[in-house]
Amino acid sequence: MAEGAVGPAHQMDFEQVWVVLKGRISVEIGGRVLEPAPGDALTLPAGAERRILAVTAARALVSSPAAPRVTTADGGARPLPWAA
Repeated sequence: MAEGAVGPAHQMDFEQVWVVLKGRISVEIGGRVLEPAPGDALTLPAGAERRILAVTAARALVSSPAAPRVTTADGGARPLPWAA
């Protein structure tokens, strides 16, 4: 993610595991703000609303079951564009 990039508030239909590889991200989830450092891992539960912000340019490894779908606040559901 480029520095300052922010995704929309959304929910996933599957659990995700994020491992921050470099840079800094901020994760808003469940009324909390988490700021994992490179090497940290986060488990984001299915159905929990979250928003991801790149505090600095960042790279993360994200794992979930195949063909996850995202639902945004406007009710739109779609496959993740990067999870083909």
